[in-house]
Amino acid sequence: MAKKLNIDKNSYVYGLLIISLIIVIVLGAFVIRPVLQDNKKQQIILDNRKKVEKTLESKKESLEKLSEESDDLKEKSEKINMAIPDTEDRKSIVFQLYSIAALSSIKLDSINTDAIAIDPNGIEVPISLSSSREVDLSISMKEVTYKSLIQFVDYSKKALRLFNIKKISITGADNNFDVSMVVSVYTSGEGEVE
Repeated sequence: MAKKLNIDKNSYVYGLLIISLIIVIVLGAFVIRPVLQDNKKQQIILDNRKKVEKTLESKKESLEKLSEESDDLKEKSEKINMAIPDTEDRKSIVFQLYSIAALSSIKLDSINTDAIAIDPNGIEVPISLSSSREVDLSISMKEVTYKSLIQFVDYSKKALRLFNIKKISITGADNNFDVSMVVSVYTSGEGEVE
């Protein structure tokens, strides 16, 4: 026989509340769980973006620094090319030497080398150069003073072109000398001097 269960109203209400609470928790878990997982994925994506941003900023700073260093190297390279050009222009060498002499109040008598012969009138003979060559020029000067000779040497040190005064011979007396010197100019590259 069937037994009759005695359930009072209060326990019935509590039972329904507990069952509905369990159902809400289970349903909430199914709804909240994907939202939490999406939030975690979005946080991971955000963290990765921040890392990528930091990496890109670091690389940008490195590129800017390399660009500045490149500009400095280009500037230094241009100075070197002015001092030791790839292909030599003998007219500019002579012009610079005559300019230095004029600034020093010296009259150059002649500029000569085994391969080039240039007088104050500009008569010249072409020479052939191979890479990283040194060309010696013999310079003769008349009626030179100590002061003008010192100025010539100082201006030669400051010239754009790299000049190396190898030898100086002084003849004469009483601050009116004849001077002959050997000056080296340099070129890099190959080809005939123009």
